Amino acid sequence: MAYTITVSPDGAFIVITVTGSLTAELAASFSPEANALSRSLGIRNVLMDVTAAVNSDETYQSYDFAYRSLPRLSDPQAPLRVVAVVRPEDRSHDFVVLAMRNAGFNMEIFRDRAAAEIRLREPQTPPSESQPGETPPFYSFGEDD
Repeated sequence: MAYTITVSPDGAFIVITVTGSLTAELAASFSPEANALSRSLGIRNVLMDVTAAVNSDETYQSYDFAYRSLPRLSDPQAPLRVVAVVRPEDRSHDFVVLAMRNAGFNMEIFRDRAAAEIRLREPQTPPSESQPGETPPFYSFGEDD
């Protein structure tokens, strides 16, 4: 379990690349470093590349991280948008991303890096939950997706 924290070539977002096993404990260890870099550079978007990592936490650990650990680690100046890029067949990160979204964090999951980078370069817009005609996101953890 290793990670690196860099900045995209155009300076649009911070890149956290994780390899091996991703756990809440590891995320708690790199979050302060990523927050400090974000604050010092004024970059408010993060791409988390976990295409070479599997979330090995149990469901309760992911829930605890989203609702207890991460709020304590968060910085008011921390990133506003986090996008996780996963392998297309990897579903191990789905629950923790859902829990983080439900806990109020602006996090999305992508299975295509180019699409994730496009999303990070888009301007921030307020949540559109109350916009008429829009459908809420669909979350499924089944095998038939």
